[in-house]
Amino acid sequence: MNAMKKYKISEVAKLFDITRTALIHYDNCGLLSPSIRNEKNYRYYTSDDMQKLELILALKESGLTLNEIQSYLTDESKKTSIELLNHQKKEIEKKIKTLKIQRNIIEKRLEHLTELQSIDLYEGIKLDEYPEMSIIEEPIGYGPLMTYESAVSRLRRKLGQEGPLSSKFGICFDITHPDQLGKYKMKYIFDYLNAEGSALKSTKQPGSKFLRCLHKGKHTTVEVTINKLLSYATEKNYIVCGDAYFVPLFDYWESTSDEFIGEVLIPIKEKFDL
Repeated sequence: MNAMKKYKISEVAKLFDITRTALIHYDNCGLLSPSIRNEKNYRYYTSDDMQKLELILALKESGLTLNEIQSYLTDESKKTSIELLNHQKKEIEKKIKTLKIQRNIIEKRLEHLTELQSIDLYEGIKLDEYPEMSIIEEPIGYGPLMTYESAVSRLRRKLGQEGPLSSKFGICFDITHPDQLGKYKMKYIFDYLNAEGSALKSTKQPGSKFLRCLHKGKHTTVEVTINKLLSYATEKNYIVCGDAYFVPLFDYWESTSDEFIGEVLIPIKEKFDL
């Protein structure tokens, strides 16, 4: 910019995408006054004013109040300014970390939406073989700190430490002993790890043959589908050899809708495999 060039308030407002009212307020409170005024009291900003405004807006965008910005601009020793900027730098780093977590969540949702377009909403029960997989899990037990909700919260925090994982969040059910209401106890929630060399502590899930069936509705009604699979296994003379797994197929963190679709899997062995 030419050092002698001057800018009208409307030009500055347009260049920085702010209002004339904001510039007038900055002038009235002594934060930024135009360096040039003519005999008709028209305001004109210089190149130096523009650079100062750029700094003011950057500090304001970082979260500083106008009073804090004023203190920074008038601090002759600059000691307070250094402390202020260091503090603000840490706050910005926290925001960046939060934004990265939010970006990861959005990426997972986009992955789900893309997968949803190609999901095979099959009918009946299928038998498939799955390879060994690595999972990260959070236990569910008794007491306020071991509820399903607290386990979800813990798992979310863990998954936020790294980049996008597989988005295949699920629930493991102990199907050996249903309670008096016929419901099965939730043992843990989990997510498949799809990244090699992950720093997260994981558990190896051995490969196995699984009976699988779609479940429509909340995870709290999953025993209906589990019983359907257990009856089918008995009918076909399959041997159930582990826990049941419920894997939502869409929008796993808020799986509360009655129209929610997931998949229930039960590991089995066929008699000729023994």
